[in-house]
Amino acid sequence: MGRKFESLIEILRNQDAETAILCACVLGFGVVLSFLPAAVVNLCLLVGVVGLAYQALLIYHGRDGWPSPWLLSELPSWIVLGVPVGGLLGYHLFEAEATVVQGIILVAVLFVSFYFWYVLPAAWFQSHQQSSPDVEQNPPTVPLSILVPAYNEAGCIGQCIDRLVQAEYPGPKEIIVIDDGSTDATYQEACAHATADVHVLQQENGGKFSALNTGLERATGSVVVTVDADSRVTDSTLVEIVADLLVDPSVGAVAGTVKPTRVDTLVEKLQALEYAVGINTFRRAFAATDSVNVVPGCLGCFRKVAIDGVGGYDGDTMTEDYDITLQILRAGWSVRASEALVYTEAPRTWRGLARQRLRWKLGTLETLLKHRGLLRGTDRSTFSGLVFPYQLISLSAMPIVTLVILWTILAGVAAGQWLYVAVIVTLFAALEFLGTLFALELNDNRLWLAAYSPLIFVVYRHFLAAITLKALFDVLQQPERTWDSSRYTPLETEASPSDEQVSESVEISSWEESDD
Repeated sequence: MGRKFESLIEILRNQDAETAILCACVLGFGVVLSFLPAAVVNLCLLVGVVGLAYQALLIYHGRDGWPSPWLLSELPSWIVLGVPVGGLLGYHLFEAEATVVQGIILVAVLFVSFYFWYVLPAAWFQSHQQSSPDVEQNPPTVPLSILVPAYNEAGCIGQCIDRLVQAEYPGPKEIIVIDDGSTDATYQEACAHATADVHVLQQENGGKFSALNTGLERATGSVVVTVDADSRVTDSTLVEIVADLLVDPSVGAVAGTVKPTRVDTLVEKLQALEYAVGINTFRRAFAATDSVNVVPGCLGCFRKVAIDGVGGYDGDTMTEDYDITLQILRAGWSVRASEALVYTEAPRTWRGLARQRLRWKLGTLETLLKHRGLLRGTDRSTFSGLVFPYQLISLSAMPIVTLVILWTILAGVAAGQWLYVAVIVTLFAALEFLGTLFALELNDNRLWLAAYSPLIFVVYRHFLAAITLKALFDVLQQPERTWDSSRYTPLETEASPSDEQVSESVEISSWEESDD
């Protein structure tokens, strides 16, 4: 314990900017709480204490050889947290004679407190606690197989292959491109960029999961990396992510860090913020307990024995990357995050973004329903006890909460309480700005993007809430699912970019949003 405390103090001394912003975030949320009723503040603090005790319980039961009380061994772990929190929440609402709307807003405050008092500190701690292997002195040399599934990716598959060929890796490396029945020139372009280590396969259209399974059957490496056809790795991506996988034999998969290639349009800027503030920050926080919830398809690294052990990819959901991650976690493997970087093309229009996010939300809901048995189990892992329930609740409830808050704000303005509404909105917008600044400092070097954080609070979050509600409705209706083709149509092709060109969005070849 003493060594960990000294390590924490050393981190605080060496990370002045991050520490200052993190403290400002936590204190900023405290300022926001000061404008709320005292009963709400007390409830948030009580929930925090219960949550801290619950986290300690998960750590306690995660140690081998520690006895478990009979009652706790028979109950799903999330109930141990849910019962006291639900009791506190219900008691407060009953005593205050609160309305349904007030209850929903209170739930939103609890979610915000979870983000600022747990997710951000955990992400910060994980980013400095994790010591990456020295890949320069001791790079990994195990046989590596790289899978690139592709469907109608002409115009970008060649650049993806070129970057993988150029990427540093001292050991045996094979690149397996699987053309899943494309109707364009994907196969021909892939063959034109193939080298001795690049194998291009072609099959009838069967879906992305089928293409990945075909690649797994041909893979000879003990480690497998998956890369989307519209993504670009850097020179050090492969050695970094493989080294992070091999650092511990209990790690079955590692998630890469994803950034949008370009941030030219407003839609791209907001997505870059979403990746930094949401996706990558939550991934860091969950990595602190080896419970990363999604290994993204655009950059993931797996032990082949782990992925073979769960039977490969399933085709019963639209998010095969999320599904395979949950299966690996349920099989007892740890899943971590890596600083290894990949740049991916992001939708450039609101229409394209809506189509992509609807597919993501549909697949996530399908996968959560598929693995709902985690809620009934008595597994004491942080994933089943905290991460999975949080995802399920946030995805199903938060869209409604977001829209109710929007309605409450509009109703307050209509009732003439515009000054009070303006103060509350300004405080939360300032809090959003601080959280965004911290996430960018932690995950991205483009701090100027924080200037767009008010749009996340005012526009983007409600846009995503509407899409999530649509996904909830569609899952209930159970429409047929298909694997969308590439979101982009090339206008011109340039030489494969270097690391500097990859990081500078203006130097990537031009792409245009298609109707697909």
